[in-house]
Amino acid sequence: MLVYVVQCTVPTGQPTGQPTGQPTVYLQTEAFTASGTFTVPLDVVLVTVEACGSKGEGGNYGGVGGNGGCIICEGLEVTPTENLIVHIGGYGTEGGGIDGGFAGKGGGGSDVRRGGDDLTNRIVVGGGGGGGGAYTGKTGGSGGGTSGLKGTDDPAAKGGLGGNQTFGGAGGYGSGSNHGIAGVLGIGGTAGRNPSYAGGGGGGYYGGGAGGSESTANKGAGGGGGSSYCSPLASISSNTQGTSATGSVLFTYSFAPSAQPTGQPTCIPSGQPTCVPTGQPSGQPTCVPSGQPSRQPSGQPTGQPTKFLKNANMTKSTKDTINMAWYGGKAALLGIVIANYMRN
Repeated sequence: MLVYVVQCTVPTGQPTGQPTGQPTVYLQTEAFTASGTFTVPLDVVLVTVEACGSKGEGGNYGGVGGNGGCIICEGLEVTPTENLIVHIGGYGTEGGGIDGGFAGKGGGGSDVRRGGDDLTNRIVVGGGGGGGGAYTGKTGGSGGGTSGLKGTDDPAAKGGLGGNQTFGGAGGYGSGSNHGIAGVLGIGGTAGRNPSYAGGGGGGYYGGGAGGSESTANKGAGGGGGSSYCSPLASISSNTQGTSATGSVLFTYSFAPSAQPTGQPTCIPSGQPTCVPTGQPSGQPTCVPSGQPSRQPSGQPTGQPTKFLKNANMTKSTKDTINMAWYGGKAALLGIVIANYMRN
């Protein structure tokens, strides 16, 4: 009987390694073009803030106001659900210097405040541009950067200087007593004469100084731009001057879903188990009749057994016949032997 040994291979073991990839991260933005409050969403602990100051106002028949600046602060640490106060600058608002009547007002700075609503609570500030002078075509200085730019001079009066990280910009010199007023923390300088023809200083972290006016002619210089600022607890990725016409603040933050995958990775075997005979068959083939004979012997033997007699009860003629047959057989055999001999 042949015996085959069969080995079957089936999937074994446990899944190896860890799930790959990262949870989906969602990027969200929230923009402000008017003052308001930003509430930090749940699960958010870092934000990026872009603050842009306002452009300065243009003067009568005269100079164009300087553009505001934009600053981007990354990695600001915040607390979920806390409120951050947002201020958006405009002409003569949020620190934009007053022109005195005929020239342009300074552009206001835009900022974000944390822990209160004072100027000392600001953590990000975009500087505003200086106002343009009247009747002269003298432009205001651009806001932004670590220091705002100086306003354009008039032949008989000087433009206001830009604010920086420590001081407000100085007011521009004017003929007679028509000097511009210096900027201070968060506020651009005001023109020194009323009516004045000089542009006001732009608001910002520190405001720019107002331009000076001529005493004998209705002309004036441009105001200086205000500076931008980012909290030292964050990093500055961009700080540009003169890139913004309107005030704005943009928050950008990312978060992953709070729910995490549960359970373990599941491995499902593919295909079917494979069975392969191994080794050689053992033993010998065995033939075993199947079933039983369909019939059994029936009846009794017929006839009588043959008896061989040895000389008993034989007649002489019978014996002579047997002897002749015996000797005849021997003679025939001898003839065959002699014929074979002669052949060879």
